[in-house]
Amino acid sequence: MTQPKYESVSSAPTEEFTHDSIVARLTPSGRGAVSVVGISGPQAKAILDACWSLRSGEPSKALSREWTPDEGARPLFGLFHFDEERGSADECVLYRRSPSIFEIDCHGGELVTSRIIERCVVLGAREVSDAEWKRETLAIERRAAHGTEKASFSEQVYSLFFDAAYALIAETTTEETAKIACDQEESWKMWFDSFIRDCQHAQNGLDDDKERFISSVRSRINSVLKTERIGRRLTTPYLVAIFGSPNVGKSSLLNALLGYDRAIVSPFAGTTRDLLEENLAYKGWLFRFVDCAGFRETDDGVESAGIKLASELAQRADLAVRVYDPLVDREEQERAFCEFLPPDAPVSARDSVVDVLNKTDVSQEAWHESWRAVQEGRFLSLSTIRNDGVETLLSAIYSRVVLETGVDVDTSRRVDPWIWRDDQVAFLSRLDALCSLGDFDECLEMARG
Repeated sequence: MTQPKYESVSSAPTEEFTHDSIVARLTPSGRGAVSVVGISGPQAKAILDACWSLRSGEPSKALSREWTPDEGARPLFGLFHFDEERGSADECVLYRRSPSIFEIDCHGGELVTSRIIERCVVLGAREVSDAEWKRETLAIERRAAHGTEKASFSEQVYSLFFDAAYALIAETTTEETAKIACDQEESWKMWFDSFIRDCQHAQNGLDDDKERFISSVRSRINSVLKTERIGRRLTTPYLVAIFGSPNVGKSSLLNALLGYDRAIVSPFAGTTRDLLEENLAYKGWLFRFVDCAGFRETDDGVESAGIKLASELAQRADLAVRVYDPLVDREEQERAFCEFLPPDAPVSARDSVVDVLNKTDVSQEAWHESWRAVQEGRFLSLSTIRNDGVETLLSAIYSRVVLETGVDVDTSRRVDPWIWRDDQVAFLSRLDALCSLGDFDECLEMARG
């Protein structure tokens, strides 16, 4: 390769390119023999026309002719020009991976790479990380592969639901949630196809049928809006807090759930002073279990801080596992829950609580009097010593937070469309509001563009 002549980069673009193409360093920073820069987007070719040429200085015909798959593996040897006058340049190899995706192989190191990126930015590209570049270029490739689909939907729909569905797969937490994510792109396509047909029928329907059409379309929207709560759990775990008085067996329960000793277990009250957290995958869903400090009055500042954290956690948790000890007065334990758990906390609601009676390995003759007349139906029986009832508890937690949402999670068949983002909720809520007014023209404009 020829020795480059380095000069200052011009600060003014040679053409008015739109700011919708991206450029990124695709190889690690630092010294190296070769560095790779990626540039992609609608204006990528125009940017390269302004700063790249064959060694002869002439533009490459390969950038002008219609792209074919063979082009992707064909190297183009040429010069990258660092200024408007083309007085400073460096030899590089250009690959055209698709009509709007390019990779530039240049001299390694910081200087050349930085100047290539800087020049592309001056010409209108936006610099991004390598991860964002790869994510965006995958979306470009998929749009090109589904050109007819792209033409059928608005840019906002394509970005919010189709591109987002593809990105979602990499963000899921388990194999099962990844399967659900893999269904989302096609499920949303089918949903919007049906939604558009419904809106068109409503446009053409008689006045007598208008209310029926409105009801039908709104029902379709609201059935999807109901998936928000579970859809968000495709990428974040359910938060399950283990509450109780000191020494009821909370730490032992956490260890039993995980299958190994995560928490220190001691017969002395106040051993757990902080929140101990650990993830566990169960039936394809991720749960984050938190062992909280025992609820009691104490003069120990550290323990009090732990109890305060536990009380604050009640505002964020999806579910509370309340652990009781049959050797201690039941009413006393109930008072502790009422005192330390905020009454307005989500986990104070009956449908957000699973009550567990631990230490059932102890002879019932030793149980406190207040437990003798208790109906077992309200409590799950558990013995962390014998590991009895742990699977039953996990199943109850799974049923409460996953199955009771009423959303079909059976991945043996195609899963219906779900939502998992605030902007998706806002978009569908806007569609619902327009449908309620019978404004199907605007609905179609949002869906089709």
